[in-house]
Amino acid sequence: MSKRWQIILATLLVILAVSACGPSGPRSTPRPTQTPFSTPLPWISTPVPAGSAGNPVRMALIPAEELSSEQVSEFESLFASSGVAVQLIISETEAEV
Repeated sequence: MSKRWQIILATLLVILAVSACGPSGPRSTPRPTQTPFSTPLPWISTPVPAGSAGNPVRMALIPAEELSSEQVSEFESLFASSGVAVQLIISETEAEV
């Protein structure tokens, strides 16, 4: 290839590279939009929390030994002093739970 063709090819490549790096054209500025107003939502009642009188924690026990009524009352008084309502279910087998 002659020196003349090398200069023409190099000039053409420089022109293509410079034109590719230039801005693509005028850009329009986006219009500012107004913030939409929030729509009031319907009231949703909250569920009764677990451990309250209306929704006691249900605890099922399958004791290895026979429980006395004194042990059951101690267990219930322990939870009563903590402020948590517990419904104690004592059963003999897992099928009863």
